[in-house]
Amino acid sequence: MSVPLLSLLLACSAPYTDDTGAPPGPGGSDGGGGGWVTTDGGSGDGGGGWSTGTVQDGDGDGYTVEEGDCDDGDGAVHPGGDETSCDGKDNDCDDRVDEDFDRDDYEPNDDDGVNLGELAEEESALLLAWLWPETDQDRYLFYVEDGDWSWFDVELWLYDVPEGADYALELWQVEDADGDYVGLVDSADEEADGGEELVNYGGSTGFDDSGWYEAVVRSNDGAACDTAYTLQILVGSWR
Repeated sequence: MSVPLLSLLLACSAPYTDDTGAPPGPGGSDGGGGGWVTTDGGSGDGGGGWSTGTVQDGDGDGYTVEEGDCDDGDGAVHPGGDETSCDGKDNDCDDRVDEDFDRDDYEPNDDDGVNLGELAEEESALLLAWLWPETDQDRYLFYVEDGDWSWFDVELWLYDVPEGADYALELWQVEDADGDYVGLVDSADEEADGGEELVNYGGSTGFDDSGWYEAVVRSNDGAACDTAYTLQILVGSWR
């Protein structure tokens, strides 16, 4: 074999390097963002080697794509990210959005209603709250005093239902004047998209309707953590 041909073969078999002796990419002087990483810290002293891969933290949040960062261009998004704000992002990369939104002062009232106490004659309670996520249910307990021969009325007004959502409204009597559970006494689900709902429960003339009631707001479809609904509870009981 001639000398020129031998030199050519040796040149072809040698690894490609730049003028620093390192392959192109993060460790090379060509400054490329290519896919080379070193297993010896980039020293090139033979303690390791070069391999292909991308180990970079594009948004500086301490997590790479390989480590589970589902948006390496947003520093607020990474495994273990804060989900308590309503920002429409999957901040903790668990395929759920805003699931830990720190909703309203009445939470948690999904299973046990928040106690509003006794609502006296002609008294009104105005509540501002969020229904989120879609599986959330908001429950509000209140007591109403009635008599055998009085006119009795409980009205629930639900306003500001988010567009694209269908909320339902229910009134339950969970304990009557004798201490017994009664159950659902009225409900409303008229509007399929946004709108208002009204429950108007008149009780019974000549009967004591005193007791603990529970107003329930729940979602049939849709919910929004950026839109608060308004629930107004009106109570009238006159002798």
